[in-house]
Amino acid sequence: METEAAFHRKFREGFLDEKVHTEVHNQFFDDIGLGLIDLLPLTPSVVDRVSDAFLHLPASVALRAGDAIHLATAAEAAFKEIYSNDRHLLAAAPLFKLKGMNPLAK
Repeated sequence: METEAAFHRKFREGFLDEKVHTEVHNQFFDDIGLGLIDLLPLTPSVVDRVSDAFLHLPASVALRAGDAIHLATAAEAAFKEIYSNDRHLLAAAPLFKLKGMNPLAK
């Protein structure tokens, strides 16, 4: 869902035209079908991690629900790192014991 929202945001902002928007959407689902991308389930333990994170989240940290779900899912799957260029997600990553990595950073 978050990937689809990101594709649409780029379309809405004019970075993608309608044809390319459709192409990236289709490529994403082709990659899932080919096993190149694994979708992880939203489990009760992920929901518990999200709930606990918001309960203990400092007021200075801005965290969206979708980002919290991504971080909790990665932590639950025993990932050590998470890749994003979203500054809010990266700032919250350590709260889930994850190292936030920006693949676009120089």
